[in-house]
Amino acid sequence: MKATLLKKTAILILTLASFCTTNAQVQVISPNGGETWIYGSTATIQWQNLGVPDNFYIWISEDNGVNWLQYLLEYGQTGLNESPIFVNFQNTNLARVKIVSVTNPQIYDVSDNAFSVIYPEYYIYSPPSGVVYYQGAEVSVQWWTGNSGPVDIHFSSDNGLTWMQVGAGITSYPYIFIAPVVNSTECLIKVSNAANPAIYSTGQVFSVLSLPEVTLTSPNGGEIWHYGESNTVSWSGINLSPYLTIDLSVNGGATWQYYAYVESGASGGTVALLTPSIATDNALLRIYDAYFPTASDVSDAPFTVVVPPFIIYEPVAGSAFYTGQPISVRWDATTPADANIELSLDNGNTFETVASNMPSNIPFAIINGSATASGNCVIKIVDSNDPSSFALSQVFRIINAPVLSLISPDGGELLDNDSTYSITFSYSGELPENPLISFDFSTDNGKNWKSLGLFPYDENQPAYQWKTPVTISDSCLVRISDYNFPFISDSSQSVFSIKEIPALEICMVSVDPGSNKNLVVWNRVDNDLIASYVVLKETNESNVYQEVGSLLKGII
Repeated sequence: MKATLLKKTAILILTLASFCTTNAQVQVISPNGGETWIYGSTATIQWQNLGVPDNFYIWISEDNGVNWLQYLLEYGQTGLNESPIFVNFQNTNLARVKIVSVTNPQIYDVSDNAFSVIYPEYYIYSPPSGVVYYQGAEVSVQWWTGNSGPVDIHFSSDNGLTWMQVGAGITSYPYIFIAPVVNSTECLIKVSNAANPAIYSTGQVFSVLSLPEVTLTSPNGGEIWHYGESNTVSWSGINLSPYLTIDLSVNGGATWQYYAYVESGASGGTVALLTPSIATDNALLRIYDAYFPTASDVSDAPFTVVVPPFIIYEPVAGSAFYTGQPISVRWDATTPADANIELSLDNGNTFETVASNMPSNIPFAIINGSATASGNCVIKIVDSNDPSSFALSQVFRIINAPVLSLISPDGGELLDNDSTYSITFSYSGELPENPLISFDFSTDNGKNWKSLGLFPYDENQPAYQWKTPVTISDSCLVRISDYNFPFISDSSQSVFSIKEIPALEICMVSVDPGSNKNLVVWNRVDNDLIASYVVLKETNESNVYQEVGSLLKGII
């Protein structure tokens, strides 16, 4: 019995030792007992992670650990960690903090003793934390208290080291004072009992800064902006808001229009903006703080915006067309003018006119694609009445079109009506994405066509199963094309025939007793397609036949 008890005791001791070792990997430093937190303030939880970096839950208890509220999820580096927390839970003398590993709940620690959370004498909720006031602006002080007596209000710009009284014996609510001439991000408000200054509360940290200023540094006069290009707008400033507004004037400031809403740093910034589509030599920019429009600046002198007489939208830079493919050309005329369209295959060194006198009210055309491939194609739109007034497109490509070839039926074939055959073809070259092949059939040498269907191209199966019609014809054609690029096509080189081919049946194979020769008997078919009958015999090689006799159709 004693030996059994000792063994159980030993096991218990080892278990406790293991538990303590695991538990010790995280440690609450503060609050660890006896501290006082003020409701409505920001407190800091300090804790030590003695293990590897991990995620930790931070729990708060208001009743000495009977119940826990999950409050934060924090990433804990190895070593000291600090987690700010906004104190908004109830008045208690039994508060505790617990830190728990997310990955291993056995790694945790709890405040050694309880700490307190008390309601302040004056709960100051305005100015709120982080708000920015500018010098000379109205600052609204708002608070809650159960004490109806008058209060004194003090302002600090150094986080409470020194105080300046801004209100005495205040009974009205809220209290407004003018932000003083300071430049600080560590401002505080203190509200105290006018009869007993030892009774007070302080609010959240906020900022009082000098009024924002902005200076436009570019464009500031004399610059030339070209349509289709990006231009750098830059500015400097003091205490700027995160966003600024930029306006544009094309008439020297007589009128303005919105141009851009941009991000800014407190001391300035830059942004790349596209050139507007209005030609002028009297352009100005105006920049101002979106929240404080009095902080603004205008270009010192006008700059120039150059816009071509035509703005070409299509074809776009880098686009590719096949040889022979129609090309869409789309443009706007900045001044109404009929236009000629010219195409260059050598990056604008030479041009060929491909369309003439296109009306200004229809700035769109489809031109015939070149039969020559080139990687340096350019479209030029030219004023029909003024060759010096033109615009050039971005460079695009014309590439060799893939070759779609019909293999069969290609002409001269005789097909049986109401029977299934394969239309075979090949497709090679730089194919479009996911080609879809269209099949058409004609019985009148191409005067009329009937769709046979669509077939997603598969290089491993370049054939389409097709059932011939019942109607017979000697003028049949098949046409294939890429459904999305119909100019890529091919058709039978010549007509083929669809006929009702008669069926022959061998009735008997025997030996003629008189001649001792083989006797073959078959059905006689009266059809113009048959001129004679040929008898074939399989050789010693499987599926290889040789002629052994023939008989004209008219001989019985």
